[in-house]
Amino acid sequence: MGKKKGKSKKGKKAGKEKGGGTELDAVALAAKRAEHEIAALKAKHAQQVTVARRASNYAMELKETHDDLAESLQSTRLDVVDVSTSMQRQYKQLQSYTKSLETRNQNLEKECEQLKRDIASKDQIIDDLRSQLS
Repeated sequence: MGKKKGKSKKGKKAGKEKGGGTELDAVALAAKRAEHEIAALKAKHAQQVTVARRASNYAMELKETHDDLAESLQSTRLDVVDVSTSMQRQYKQLQSYTKSLETRNQNLEKECEQLKRDIASKDQIIDDLRSQLS
């Protein structure tokens, strides 16, 4: 008569457990979410580590390329200095040789003038001798 269906003490106790289970479910759900967030953060961290490694490798390659170019540039500078020094030496040698040739040419011109005078003198002597013979 005064008994109501489904409202026994046992049912109330079960309801509390069920309510407690809801709290456990919420905690479990929060834990699952935290696990997912942790997994996502780990994945993001792994991706960042990979990107950092790639960047580090790229930086190392760039440094090696820079060092190679710097070495090549230094070598080229030394080559240019060597060529420049060699050209200056050759220029001085050419100047010296040109001066020597100019001096030799002047001496040859003087000899030529002297030979012309000698020939003219000999021609005069020959002409004098011919006139004496005639």
